[in-house]
Amino acid sequence: MKRNIMFLAFFLLTISSVSATAESIYDYLQEVDQQYFLVLGLNGKGGDSLAAIDVAVSIKKFNRFSLDIETVIEGEINKEFNKILVGHPCDNSLIDLSCEEWPYKKGEAVIMVQGNDLIIAGTTVDDTRKAAKIIANYPKHSILKKELKVVVTGKGTKPEGLQKAKSKEEFVCGDLVCDPGESQSCFIDCAELTCFDICKQEGFSNAACRDKKSHPKVPSCLENEIDRGQGYCAKTKVCCCEKNQRKKPVQKETTELPNELSIRQELKGSFSAAFIFIIVIATLGISAILLLKKRIH
Repeated sequence: MKRNIMFLAFFLLTISSVSATAESIYDYLQEVDQQYFLVLGLNGKGGDSLAAIDVAVSIKKFNRFSLDIETVIEGEINKEFNKILVGHPCDNSLIDLSCEEWPYKKGEAVIMVQGNDLIIAGTTVDDTRKAAKIIANYPKHSILKKELKVVVTGKGTKPEGLQKAKSKEEFVCGDLVCDPGESQSCFIDCAELTCFDICKQEGFSNAACRDKKSHPKVPSCLENEIDRGQGYCAKTKVCCCEKNQRKKPVQKETTELPNELSIRQELKGSFSAAFIFIIVIATLGISAILLLKKRIH
């Protein structure tokens, strides 16, 4: 009895670790059987469900077992099971990738084999869907037969690019090319607005990225600088703009007159109007008198 239990445990362990020997994404998908689950995040979006449908249909169509894979929500299965995980790590906690330091930008998604799991995750819901569209026809993509991790790029839900995902060691920081997955490791290449851009927009000519001090009461910028915060420099630095280089704002010429002058002008205008009115009345009166005398004679 004890020997049978040990054999069963060994057999189940062997089944659960089949995917660990997969040499490519294509191999993984071909090995999917009844021991695998398609898992959506508890906080997943509606588009993630549509992505899961694409994956399920492709497995039914192209997988060597032609099976109907079961779709579940995280929390309904043990995390040790073989899983195809769909969504963003912020929405699906079973995806073993950082939520806060997600390295991909909008328009990018990743497909990767990680242990016994296959991860299909995009920066946005549309990005996840375009990665699922690649899986929907996975046999036709030759790169999936060679790689364990690829990056999908494109606009909306339409995949336009498919390439091998680089490791951190393969990125060339400073080449001014923001490779997919490089946004967290190389700010210089991937920043949309630099510290200099921000300072220039606010009228400063000098800018510097300085180390962020660990103590909240210790300023990171110098005495003659203004702290514009993080997000424009590398992760551990803050953007500082020089105060004494700020251009003086151009003062608009005022068209408003002092109150006293305005009152005088109003009075002057009133007197002018009254004088003209008197002249007109007098002229009319004289004309009437002359006309009356003429009729009498």
